[in-house]
Amino acid sequence: AVNLSTAIACYEAALRVYTEADFPMQWARTQNNLGTAYSDLPAGDRAENLSKAIACCEAALRVRTEAGFPLQWAGTQINLGTAYSELPAGDRAENLSKAIACYEASERGFEAAGDHEGAREARRGLDLCAQLLQNLRREGPEEPSGG
Repeated sequence: AVNLSTAIACYEAALRVYTEADFPMQWARTQNNLGTAYSDLPAGDRAENLSKAIACCEAALRVRTEAGFPLQWAGTQINLGTAYSELPAGDRAENLSKAIACYEASERGFEAAGDHEGAREARRGLDLCAQLLQNLRREGPEEPSGG
């Protein structure tokens, strides 16, 4: 946790130099890395950390477009999918559906870039989330506990 907290501080410091306007690729890479660090951070509020990870990935995707940078775009999409799949806040089915969309996009991007291992990793995340969503729908809404 200490190393990740240090990494987060370093990435945030780098973003004061690598602005989106002046250094878009470095800025997007740093946003992606910052998102990964927040996603992996075990300390603090898990929902808050994952919400920050999502915001960082979404910011990176402003530069890392599918058309311009398919491999980087796919990598950021897989990170975004992971964050959504683990997000404990909000509607679980909606979070899983967003994760599935990210994994589908990631798989497409990796395939387009010829990265078959990346595509397989995205497919594993997609399959897991699809199974979790199916189980969630099968179980139905949770019943309030009685007294």
